[in-house]
Amino acid sequence: MWATGGAHRSNLLLKSGTLKDEPFKYWGGLKSLEDEVGIGRPQHIKDLDGSRAAWLWRHWRLGDRAALVKLVEYNLYDTVNLRALAAIGFNRMVQKSGFTHAPLPVSHRGDVLYDVRRLLSL
Repeated sequence: MWATGGAHRSNLLLKSGTLKDEPFKYWGGLKSLEDEVGIGRPQHIKDLDGSRAAWLWRHWRLGDRAALVKLVEYNLYDTVNLRALAAIGFNRMVQKSGFTHAPLPVSHRGDVLYDVRRLLSL
């Protein structure tokens, strides 16, 4: 559902959207959705993308430990923010559908704190 490319038509995270099919408006992956719902990322990794992640991987393989730290942090925010996006999407679907289901708790960036350097034993 979150893939880019325009082929997917369901967009359930729009603030003012409906559950009907509408053109897929997000390009660029998770960060577009994160910006739409106000989740965001720390400034030092906000502008990273998949090609930069591949560059970081190559540099880590060449011995650059700082590249590994940034790569792991970038991937960590992908997973943490995806959890929040899934909860927000579910809650909006339930609200718009009229079903009576308790909303899922939405995790925030500060709910998961890791010292990436310590985890990587650097």
